[in-house]
Amino acid sequence: DQHLIDSLYTSISKAHNDSLKVDLLNQIAYNYVLTTPRNAKEPAFKALKLARASHYRVGEYNALLRIGVMHYYLSNFDSSNCYLDTGLVKAIGLKDTTFIVKFQHNKAINFTFTGHYKDALDMHYKDLAFYNANRDTGSICRVLLDIANVYYYLSDFQKAYESAMEAYKIASKKDNKKTLANALH
Repeated sequence: DQHLIDSLYTSISKAHNDSLKVDLLNQIAYNYVLTTPRNAKEPAFKALKLARASHYRVGEYNALLRIGVMHYYLSNFDSSNCYLDTGLVKAIGLKDTTFIVKFQHNKAINFTFTGHYKDALDMHYKDLAFYNANRDTGSICRVLLDIANVYYYLSDFQKAYESAMEAYKIASKKDNKKTLANALH
């Protein structure tokens, strides 16, 4: 929505600290990634540069994610993995599990679409272990459906079915209609 993006740019000019500017730039990049990925480049790189200059780790991670996802949507998978790997290494070094999982998830999606299914499953299973430990049922279901998709691509329909049904059972208990629909898709 261009109105939202224009509003965010206006807010940047009024922002009094760098972390807020970084967050706003990342929001702009996020909106562009979802609509016109090429346009995400400028705000994402500005956010990355400012986040690094101001030592704003969360802003840097979010910028790296935006850039990685932008490249994914543009089918630049090697570039995408480069930025995701940069963020993942930093997150691992600082033991930031929230961002480790985010970077792993996006790498798994890249691996799936580039035919590296075993690598995708490895990343997805790491994410699943994290979400199980934290009892995050919505994310557990999402990852189970991602795993089902990978098994489908591998023509292992039994494992695809089992993963989708596991997501379905969890979603049924939580009355999560979106996940139920995805599991039945």
